Amino acid sequence: PESRQWCLDLGAELVVDHFGDLPAQLAEQGVSAIPAIACFNDLDRHYSAMAELVAPQGRLASIVGNKSPLPFQELRDKSVGFFWEYMFTRPRFDTPDKGRQGKILDAVAAMVEDGRVLTTRHEVLGRIDLDNLRTAHRELEAGHVIGKLTLLGFDE
Repeated sequence: PESRQWCLDLGAELVVDHFGDLPAQLAEQGVSAIPAIACFNDLDRHYSAMAELVAPQGRLASIVGNKSPLPFQELRDKSVGFFWEYMFTRPRFDTPDKGRQGKILDAVAAMVEDGRVLTTRHEVLGRIDLDNLRTAHRELEAGHVIGKLTLLGFDE
């Protein structure tokens, strides 16, 4: 309930339990196909549901990697595109548009300052030390963290 409300407060129109059956939950709310889906967490777990839910000629994107091979043939008959997004591609590979990285960051900073983009930071665990790092890791591994956990600066 708390994470659902948090999502609604951030502007979500529809919230599902990512541990549950995504297609069934969406069907209950009248959604059978989604034109574009972005995965920000555990691609291996969510790929099948994404492949099932994406609309014909739709788009899938992910910022997280996969541990198992993805069966892309599931997307072929629907003519679905799959896109990876990695924030360091431009500088790492010295792409011709690498200057765009700074423009994107400036635009996001302006949206944050204007209040159009809200932080996803939900909990500050305190200074970064072994105990707080272990706590953060334990919470993240459990998979029930709301938003982002924050550890504050290193001791000098």
